[in-house]
Amino acid sequence: MKNKIFLIGIPNSGKTTLGKRVAEMLNMPFYDTDEMTIDKVRVENPIKFFLMALNGSFIEMQRELIHELSQSEESAIIATGAEVALINDCALTMAKSGIIIHIKRSPADLIDEIKKGKPPRFVIRDVTHGIDYNPSEKSVELYSEELSRYEEVADVSFKNDFGENDEAEKLAILVKALSEKAIGSIGGKLPKR
Repeated sequence: MKNKIFLIGIPNSGKTTLGKRVAEMLNMPFYDTDEMTIDKVRVENPIKFFLMALNGSFIEMQRELIHELSQSEESAIIATGAEVALINDCALTMAKSGIIIHIKRSPADLIDEIKKGKPPRFVIRDVTHGIDYNPSEKSVELYSEELSRYEEVADVSFKNDFGENDEAEKLAILVKALSEKAIGSIGGKLPKR
C-alpha cells in the first residue's frame, strides 16, 4: 500500500516547514532525512558537513534512510534531501511505497530570501577568481537546473508561495485527497496535476 507522502524539491523550498505543519494537522509522523542524517553523524562543524556532502557519504546515508523508511508499515510524511530524490533507485523506492509531491519554489525567490536572512555560517572561497560563495545560494542555483527532473519524479507538484499558514492548509488538503485516492486505486501512478 502507498502509505507514505514524500516531499521533494530544491533546498529551502519548504519541504521541512510545510511537512511538519501538515503532519501535525493530519496527526501523522514526520521525518526529515537531512535532519536524521545530521543527527546520525552528529556533525557540528559546517566544514565537516560540507566535506561529507562532497565525498558522497551524506547522500549514501540518506539513500539508506529512504529505503528504511519505505519499508515501515506506518503512514508518514517524509521530507527528503534535495539530491536523494533524483537518485534512480530512491525515486523508484519512493514511487512504490508512497506519493511523491514536488514542493516548488522559484529559485530567484529562494535566493532573495537567503540574501535577506542570516549571514551564512561559512563561505566557500574561489581563490582562482577571488570570489566568495554562499553555499546555500550556490546550492539553489545548482538545483534549479534540476527542476525538470523533480517534475519527472513527482506524482504531483505543489507551488509554495510561503504564506506558511495558508500553504500548510492547502498542502494538508492535497495530501489527504491524494492519500484517499491512492488507497482507493489499484496500483499505478497517480495522474500528474
